[in-house]
Amino acid sequence: NYSFEVANNSEQAEKLIKEKEFDLIFLDIVLKDTSGIKLYQKFREVSNKPQVIFMTSYPEKLEEAKQLSGIRGCLSKPLDIEKIFGFLKSVEQKIE
Repeated sequence: NYSFEVANNSEQAEKLIKEKEFDLIFLDIVLKDTSGIKLYQKFREVSNKPQVIFMTSYPEKLEEAKQLSGIRGCLSKPLDIEKIFGFLKSVEQKIE
């Protein structure tokens, strides 16, 4: 069983990461109010625990994300459900 939270903007995301523990975060690189990469860096100031998977409709943006340490993976949109399940299983194995 998986549980999840949804943040509609960076402020909500920052609040959630401070209040709760997460094993995995799916994070879009292009957000309305900030860059997903900047938000990721803020997350890392709070906790190194969550694995992060970046996603984007802009493949050229994935290269910058792949250079960051602690990234579990990167996905291009449209998302492939099999790849998502693969990431979920690998994170599940890591935390068991």
